[in-house]
Amino acid sequence: SIQGFTMIRRALIYLRNFIIAVILLVITYLLWVVVINLNDQPPSETVIEFERVWHSKPKVADEDNGYLYFLGLDSPQHIDPLEIGIARSKWILEMNGASIDMGTDFPQQFDRLDESFSPELRAVFDQCKTIDHKCIALINENKSAIEKWFSENNWVLDRYQKLISHTAWQETPIENINMPLPRYALPIYLQELSYINLITQADRTSSEELIGMLGKDLTFWRNALANNDTIISKMISSAAIRNHFQWINFIFLNLKDEKEI
Repeated sequence: SIQGFTMIRRALIYLRNFIIAVILLVITYLLWVVVINLNDQPPSETVIEFERVWHSKPKVADEDNGYLYFLGLDSPQHIDPLEIGIARSKWILEMNGASIDMGTDFPQQFDRLDESFSPELRAVFDQCKTIDHKCIALINENKSAIEKWFSENNWVLDRYQKLISHTAWQETPIENINMPLPRYALPIYLQELSYINLITQADRTSSEELIGMLGKDLTFWRNALANNDTIISKMISSAAIRNHFQWINFIFLNLKDEKEI
């Protein structure tokens, strides 16, 4: 019928216009790439000097390098984070010049630490993303359950203490845009767990021990911030320092017995 023919004709016109639009988009993109390359310039002397300085830093011993330990921080209890960090650092250097797909992950992947949280610790952990009176109140309400979880998972606290015991921070350069990023948020999570535990233990901890723990945490993150090479790692170090001062305010306020600090 005439009506059916008209509908088919309209459909063909729409299809033709769509194909033309796609072709024009492809041509526009190709022209855009060509124009960009016409203005392409070699790296400036400043960039070359920056790269030379970056790659000529004195090598830090693996056992002193907090970055390598951080790189393997998500490894399970029975695996040394430094071992995983060294392996991942070598893999990064090998893959920097290789062709890898976006979304590629590190060869070894592990379960998330928070999957083992008890319901009480999960509630506190989520609430204490904001460090305030509600956070502290919830910690005190669930003190027994939190202490029980930490008594069964003391290795988590030990791992964070080992991280902040490192005296240096030297990052493995990531030069491939498709390279997977380390779990930058994990040390912040471990710091939060460490302070949650410290809140529950504050009344049973001497002033000297408190000062030692708090000073160790701040010293590590200040040193890391001074030696971070990337914006994201500097953001993490800055967040850790900010959280440190927020936590210590509530730790001192939460003490039931006055201590000389």
